[in-house]
Amino acid sequence: MAGQIFAVITPECAVNLTRMDETTQSAETKPRYTWPWFVAAALLLGMVIAVFAVKREAQRVKERNELLQKYSGTNAVADPAK
Repeated sequence: MAGQIFAVITPECAVNLTRMDETTQSAETKPRYTWPWFVAAALLLGMVIAVFAVKREAQRVKERNELLQKYSGTNAVADPAK
């Protein structure tokens, strides 16, 4: 049997090999968490909403100032504190 390449595997050894493969495989693979993707999506959505809100507010202030300039006849910018 000097030229024999394959070893004889008994059923007990096959079970142990399967368990060993499962444990090494589960130890090597890292768990994939899904919650960071939800956090990233929420942050991205928040930033997009903030950009649109600021853009809309700037447009509203610009329209208000143009209206005040039109009816006051001056080039002074309206003071929002008054």
